[in-house]
Amino acid sequence: MSTGALCPLWVRWIAAGAVALAACAVEDGELPVADQPLPIIGGVEDTGHPAVVMLQTQTGLCSGTLIADRVVLTAAHCVDTATGGTVLFGNGSGDPDAETVSIAQIMYHRYYDPSTIAIGLPYDIALVRLRDPAPAGIEPMPINLEPLDQSLVGSTLLAVGFGANDGENQTGFGTKRRVFLPINEILPRLIGMGDDQVNTCQGDSGGPGFYDIDGVETVIGITSTGPQGCVGNSHQTRVDVYRDDFILPILNAWTGPCQFDGVCVTEGCAAPDPDCDPCQPDAFCARGCPQLDLDCPVAGFAGDPCNDNDDCESRFCVAALDDPRIKYCSSRCDPDEPIAEQCDPPLGRCVAADGGEPACHYTGITPGAQGADCTDGSECRSGACDPDHGICVEQCGDGLPECPEGYSCESFGGGVKACTIPPDGCGCAAGARGRAANPWGLVGLALLGFFALRRRPRARHS
Repeated sequence: MSTGALCPLWVRWIAAGAVALAACAVEDGELPVADQPLPIIGGVEDTGHPAVVMLQTQTGLCSGTLIADRVVLTAAHCVDTATGGTVLFGNGSGDPDAETVSIAQIMYHRYYDPSTIAIGLPYDIALVRLRDPAPAGIEPMPINLEPLDQSLVGSTLLAVGFGANDGENQTGFGTKRRVFLPINEILPRLIGMGDDQVNTCQGDSGGPGFYDIDGVETVIGITSTGPQGCVGNSHQTRVDVYRDDFILPILNAWTGPCQFDGVCVTEGCAAPDPDCDPCQPDAFCARGCPQLDLDCPVAGFAGDPCNDNDDCESRFCVAALDDPRIKYCSSRCDPDEPIAEQCDPPLGRCVAADGGEPACHYTGITPGAQGADCTDGSECRSGACDPDHGICVEQCGDGLPECPEGYSCESFGGGVKACTIPPDGCGCAAGARGRAANPWGLVGLALLGFFALRRRPRARHS
């Protein structure tokens, strides 16, 4: 196992100033209102909640919550382009007793994508590591790591933030305020809240949504997005759904006796110490890890081509059932369990090939394999597409393997033979009858290889 010195985009060490996207307040108003984040509307000033902080960068401000001695929870869109800044503890920029602490490190969820704002910005979650501990006497707030359910709909959460209190005139930034908001819906990754009278707005992004759990004020959401004008149904990012793939791994690496601090601790760790295990968060990408190293760049999703496990987010690369020369990213599965809960599209069946462990595979012909639909050779493993039948074809004859059942070895002229639908129309793929033109065209018999296939656009799983 070896490590590389690559620091991926979602890990930012302190450097020059920061640039904040959409949901943070800006002083010069260069962002269109529809793209700007959310301020407390209809609320009151809050002199409590000392753990709720104001994040300041070169271009504006956001809100956040101290959840560990040196760790602040906020929204990814507040820091995804930031390389530094400060966190203010106090009631606002006018508080003479406020204290500021510099930002040392930022990590946001690896699947966060600002272009997904139209569907509510899934994965809009980030953690900020402070250079120094929080001021004395300020205790971190607990966060909810248990699944939310629909029973919360109709109740209220308490939103706190440093945003504007006048959305139309964009004034009032920099003062801590609070407001109780109705919970309108619980979505797979989001909490819908607010109405035309009470809401969050620009500058509140990253701030907490508190809910009383067993008598304790607990963070269940992070202010994320909302409609233009800050009226209607706004959204917070649910904290609980990011427990295992983001929050706990990063907290473990940043806090406690097993954190990444140059000392390898082997006992009493909830998760392996990054100083002992390079596959844990340590700002370096390690290859050959059995599980995903969060420091590595985003790799392939289900069905994407791969050479080895490191090419896949699942760290599981498998050979196609109908053509072992084709490999794609998959995931382990159990044939006795519901497929939809284990296999991400386009994979739709769970099969143990050749006595190996069960894996998710395509339900039909593997894209690029013999008989798969195509419009040109770039979509085929062989580099050849039969244009008359619109299927990928493999060479045959002259000692090459026989054609699969349903196909026959037909001549395409120039001495080229390939497995295609026989002239009588019998076969496993539908298409026009008749002899096809030479599927290899001007490239002759050169095979393009699997990685010459056009990569499918990756869908963000939400």
